[in-house]
Amino acid sequence: MEVRGQLILLSDRIAERADKVHHRRGKATDAIAPGPASARGRRAVALPLFFVAALTFAAALAAVYGQGGRAQILGLPADIRAALHERTLGEVASLCIQRAARASGELRDHCVSQARFLLSFPECDAACRASAAEVLPHSRR
Repeated sequence: MEVRGQLILLSDRIAERADKVHHRRGKATDAIAPGPASARGRRAVALPLFFVAALTFAAALAAVYGQGGRAQILGLPADIRAALHERTLGEVASLCIQRAARASGELRDHCVSQARFLLSFPECDAACRASAAEVLPHSRR
């Protein structure tokens, strides 16, 4: 029950941060046309925010794994489980399937962990399993 509460709080925090960034971007684009300097500024805000969100998300995943993995996932309410599945699938698709993420190091380890976590969901269909297989070590040739 505690893990579910932590996941809900985590989800709310990520959504609030995304809303704040989106709101700030809306004001900036209304006032002036975006140029190279404003694009760098947005990247300077978005990149650290992405890493904070990814680390927080990884911590939540570690909490779920540490308390029973698949059984804990199945114990989540269907709507929360589906949202967590979609976020994980989105991260695997957008970050982990890139060539740079397949190389080595901590990012590689994180991506392999995310792919394994993704396979724990009952919502993981054939396309989901194919995405996970692109990241998992046994699928590389």
